[in-house]
Amino acid sequence: MKNLTVVLLSLLFTNSYASSLDKVVYGVDNRLNYSQAPKKIQKLADATAGMVTSGKLSLGESTYLFSGTRFGGSFVGNYWDNGPICEDEKFADEYKLPICSGFLVGKDTLVTAGHCVYDENDCKKKTWVFGYTKDVAAKGEVPSKNVYECKELVSKGEWGEDFAVIKLDRKVKGRTPLKMAKNRVKVNDKVFVIGHPSGLPTKIAAGAKVVSSKVNVFKTNLDTFGGNSGSAVFLEKTNKVVGILVRGATDYKRDQDAGCFRTNKCEAITSGIGCGGEGVTHLDIVKFK
Repeated sequence: MKNLTVVLLSLLFTNSYASSLDKVVYGVDNRLNYSQAPKKIQKLADATAGMVTSGKLSLGESTYLFSGTRFGGSFVGNYWDNGPICEDEKFADEYKLPICSGFLVGKDTLVTAGHCVYDENDCKKKTWVFGYTKDVAAKGEVPSKNVYECKELVSKGEWGEDFAVIKLDRKVKGRTPLKMAKNRVKVNDKVFVIGHPSGLPTKIAAGAKVVSSKVNVFKTNLDTFGGNSGSAVFLEKTNKVVGILVRGATDYKRDQDAGCFRTNKCEAITSGIGCGGEGVTHLDIVKFK
């Protein structure tokens, strides 16, 4: 089933592009690793980054060293109901590190969710890592050229506006800033997302659509999780960014028999608890200055 899903998603990407807070999984889990995505999508992923608490990285000779947390067995949940991720969950053998996601919109300018950085002081305590893929995560080190600091918090959304614009400490080399859409998405538009669900290495998730739209946020059935906050959401037919992933439904639920937590899977978006859809900030409300 896994191989069939990968093939179908690869065909979806190829055909489409040839012609032109907590989160959740809806229907089939559509998340792919960077290496499984078409080259066009990998290039977009190259312009995305993961936010890491600065203390998690230590400078080596030409790389930054880190110790990621193995996803399988890692603890999730809240104060009242928590426990380990089941060892047979998808991506259980991968190592997580980022706590939020972001994406490049200028040579030294990055956009993320507003709730990922409280203020400028907090921003400067965070580090941005480009190219945190499965292979990099397994090695426990990332080239120093891929690691950037927050120089300035350029702007941050006010009440009801979940976005932040960050100026990095230097220009990002070898990565092309993403193109931003001028128009808003419409209901039923097909979208995909690139980011770090649950802090995992870069994942691409397609097979989703816009289900509703309001003033500041539109709702989708994207397969996203905590850690995806700040991820770039793309319009499938143009490869342009249309929004910032900011919130969603419950990530994981306890498997009482196994004594561990599994991905919360919803057949469709409902108004019930745990399956309410994934919220995305409209890109046109972001203030870049």
